[in-house]
Amino acid sequence: MININGNLYSNIDSKNIVNLNFIVNSHNLCEEIHFENNVLFFWEDHFFRIMASLRRLRFNIPLSFNNEFLKNELIKTIKANKLEKKSGNIKFHFFSKINEDKINYLIFLNVSDSYSKLNFKHSINCDVFSEEFIKSGLFSNLSVTNINLRRIAHIYSIENGFDTCIMLNEKKNIVESTFGNIYLIKENKIITPSLYSGCQNTAIRSSFNRWVIKNFKLEQIDINIYELQQCDEIFFLSVNKGLRYLNNYRKRIYKSSLGRKLFSKFISSI
Repeated sequence: MININGNLYSNIDSKNIVNLNFIVNSHNLCEEIHFENNVLFFWEDHFFRIMASLRRLRFNIPLSFNNEFLKNELIKTIKANKLEKKSGNIKFHFFSKINEDKINYLIFLNVSDSYSKLNFKHSINCDVFSEEFIKSGLFSNLSVTNINLRRIAHIYSIENGFDTCIMLNEKKNIVESTFGNIYLIKENKIITPSLYSGCQNTAIRSSFNRWVIKNFKLEQIDINIYELQQCDEIFFLSVNKGLRYLNNYRKRIYKSSLGRKLFSKFISSI
């Protein structure tokens, strides 16, 4: 079932396809949200990110778009799909029709693994994508800003036999990977790019950073690509994939013990 402006549809047809002009209309926003057993993970961070992004993109936000209303729409869609006892990922689209101020929204979801049951058996390798660069600055924190660039980098990974690519900004500093936000562990401290690098300010990043800083040393700084050869572990966080850790970059082989332990404790704390 798909939720369009509060109405549930079993499929998309000529009666409601007019509501999907976000496909061709560039003025849109999409927030990805993970749920398990009818619980929306990191919902407060998602809500504040949605509101901030809508304001930044100059949407006319209705008063009805409060925390409770949006959360109820998501829960309603989960129940309509009979997934209350399952895990999955939601795509929450916001878009405006051409020449109109009204915000429309669309919610659809799919089943995925629980964060506690992620498969780490597959070895992950990567390359650095340097054909194009993400612009540093806070506007790049919006996921929609560099969506096409991330798609190009993802295709580059596939074409060259890599699982993911690490993306850089114009200063040649690390921003993120096509898997999500990047974290390096070096000398018993965690390093991640600052928001000014141009990385996405995802809900899982915000929540994890708040949690880990209580238990570990966290630095949000500019990271040179040479740090990839000098750190002990590298892992990626994203809402739809959870944790993914890097096995090797070129000839460098990484550990995976601390990152996995931290993520497990983090999820247990939710």
